[in-house]
Amino acid sequence: MVTAQTPENEKVTDFFNNIRPAGAQVFPGFSPENAVSGNRNSIAAYADAELEVTDGWLLEGALRYENYSDFGSTFNYKVATNVKLAPNLNWRGAVSTGFRAPSLAQIYYSSTSTLIQQGVTTQVGTFRNNSEAAQALGIPKLKQETSQSYSTGITWKIPALSLTFTADAYLIKIKDRVVLTDLFYRPDGSFTPGSDQAVLQNAFDLARASAANFLPMQ
Repeated sequence: MVTAQTPENEKVTDFFNNIRPAGAQVFPGFSPENAVSGNRNSIAAYADAELEVTDGWLLEGALRYENYSDFGSTFNYKVATNVKLAPNLNWRGAVSTGFRAPSLAQIYYSSTSTLIQQGVTTQVGTFRNNSEAAQALGIPKLKQETSQSYSTGITWKIPALSLTFTADAYLIKIKDRVVLTDLFYRPDGSFTPGSDQAVLQNAFDLARASAANFLPMQ
């Protein structure tokens, strides 16, 4: 346990030698207010083709169509190639796109846990992205994650030694990544019934929380 009297050399540091704050988190369990029913339907079709242009050049292509009942339709593709540069040396590369709809847990999950940091105890509620509390705070609705991926690499065989070397490099760009927000704290005071502040206060009361976080798009 880390306290104010803990020696500096016994405290945990990060990669840059900055002292990490001490903390713990306790989960008391789910309450009836956390219960929810959610569902999703999806259909998909996938096509893949390969073409051996020459003895030393292979082309590959793939298409995927998918339709989600809650996130619409998407087309994604992949184009890849493999070129024999020498009898035992090959180069390969690929370009592709990706699509990931937020999981049902990311949309509907909620809970309250006890967060202890540097001796301070905070009841933290994780509210659903489509909750009234999220709307009152202006938290944007979850969007699908999309990505663009590039890769390149080589393979080199040394038959006399029964060795194979491979080296690959990847670049993946992700848009609208789903991550947790920082903490929002419970509003204090009295507010006009029906106002955003009153909605927030009621949500915090139901969750028995003094702080909250959400899963928005990032």
